[in-house]
Amino acid sequence: MEPEKRKEYEDKARARLKELDAKVAQLRSQMQETKSEVKTRVSGEIDKLREKHRAIEVKLNEMKGAGERQWDKLKEHIEGAWIELQTSFEHVTKKRSED
Repeated sequence: MEPEKRKEYEDKARARLKELDAKVAQLRSQMQETKSEVKTRVSGEIDKLREKHRAIEVKLNEMKGAGERQWDKLKEHIEGAWIELQTSFEHVTKKRSED
């Protein structure tokens, strides 16, 4: 893949992470107003979201020095991890609204 396309992909992936990070921060802020048992349960889920977020950032950083094949593998991994992160976020948001 061309260097410009790589950079474009990496920038878009970082922007998606930044957007989701803002949503997670907002969710964490909203948790201050909820019952303690719900807060505890959802806070644990939010911590897991942060771990998944960090794992994607690590892979994005690995992309910078990766060769073509490795870059493609990292991209596949990031896409799968992104889907998992997004699904987990939606699950946490739904769980919070149900409680």
